[in-house]
Amino acid sequence: MSILTLKEYLTNKISLIPDSQKLKNSKIKLVTSAGLISGTLAINEPTRPGYSIIDTTIDGFIEEYYSKYISASETDISEKNDSILRLQDVTITNGTAMIQLSYLIVFIDHITGITIGE
Repeated sequence: MSILTLKEYLTNKISLIPDSQKLKNSKIKLVTSAGLISGTLAINEPTRPGYSIIDTTIDGFIEEYYSKYISASETDISEKNDSILRLQDVTITNGTAMIQLSYLIVFIDHITGITIGE
């Protein structure tokens, strides 16, 4: 098992807050050098409704990477996803420009700050 950095740990924990009933309409807001990224956490469990072919494909890529380049003793996919956030219904705002995407993988090392908001 690899040890998470504080940034990875906090980002993963804070990103789960909108799952609570009181904050279900909230979005994750990430401050990055590309601008403000806003979206909801994409479901990353094959047994939950909403898990998509994109998620299945990404999981396959992650498994392939770890089997080729990382110790075989780390087999839990949840441990392998700690350095990325999967977002859906994403808006990237930079100045007056706004880009909307249905799905985005954000690498945690590119995040400067994180918050929850509507």
